[in-house]
Amino acid sequence: MGVIMKNRFVSYVRVSTQRQDYGLDSQRKAINDYVKRVGGEIIKEFCEKITGSKNNRAGLQSALNHCRVTGSILIVGKLDRLSRSASFIMDLQNTDIDFVCADNPNINKMTISILAVVAENEREMISKRTKEGLESAKSRGVKLGVK
Repeated sequence: MGVIMKNRFVSYVRVSTQRQDYGLDSQRKAINDYVKRVGGEIIKEFCEKITGSKNNRAGLQSALNHCRVTGSILIVGKLDRLSRSASFIMDLQNTDIDFVCADNPNINKMTISILAVVAENEREMISKRTKEGLESAKSRGVKLGVK
């Protein structure tokens, strides 16, 4: 493991779908504002457009590896951009990688764990609502996936 450079950050931004580019700007702003406030620097950014339910995301793994190699801190705009899996977040807390959420940088491990469980529940609720909406549309004769 490299020496931790407290003022060096690796930024990770994520949106769930290709159509959500606007969400990246708000994440970047929150991250940049925090890094500026603490007198740090972002040495690299990783960006993905993929669901947060998958933890084997190439960009996320690259960001984590870059943190390990450089001893930098991983920074995300919000915890749910990192993952919507409580077990993943809790496991990450037990590694040699430090991370910070720009929207709530002073939270402790217990609070992060609680928020991770809430994010995971929200992911499950989003999935349920989406499936219900698609079933409702199909029952009304809407042809799904057709433009």
